[in-house]
Amino acid sequence: MKRFIIIAALLFIGYSASAQFKVNAGYLNSKVTAKESGISASVSGNGFFAGVLYEVPVGGIGLKIEPGLNFDYIKFKAAGESSAVYYLRAPLHLNYSFEIADMATLFLGAGPSVIFGVGGDDEPFEDGGMKRFDLQLGALAGVRIAEHFEIRAGYDWGLLKAEDLDIKNHRNAVTVGVAYTF
Repeated sequence: MKRFIIIAALLFIGYSASAQFKVNAGYLNSKVTAKESGISASVSGNGFFAGVLYEVPVGGIGLKIEPGLNFDYIKFKAAGESSAVYYLRAPLHLNYSFEIADMATLFLGAGPSVIFGVGGDDEPFEDGGMKRFDLQLGALAGVRIAEHFEIRAGYDWGLLKAEDLDIKNHRNAVTVGVAYTF
């Protein structure tokens, strides 16, 4: 964890003539799925994310490292009750991009995201509730139009338990959004 924070900080602080800052926002769907003896149940939540990204080219061959920091707002509904949960999500993607047309570039990426729960309705991280910390592995695809505007979609697989239960349970997420590059 300390290494991830140090690397992310160096990339944010470091200077590169071709490095670019981005702001991004979009729709977020998060699903907590529990499985036990062949039976599965899930709770899905919808919300939004907003944050910043920093893109650093690697070697001039279309590879880029893209760390970021997003605020996630998710509203879960279960058994007639609804509650909101807030997270900070720090993705670190390795992206590969290639031109597909004039002023259009396709990119594909993958990498981990560190998630930290910061709050929500009814103290979701207290008294054996949801776990505050999660690690996810994600994939991402998108298109950059006219050098500044991006349309992005991603999927993140939860690697750690979402709740402190004796059964398998993980939180996965789908994101669809836009980004603007400065």
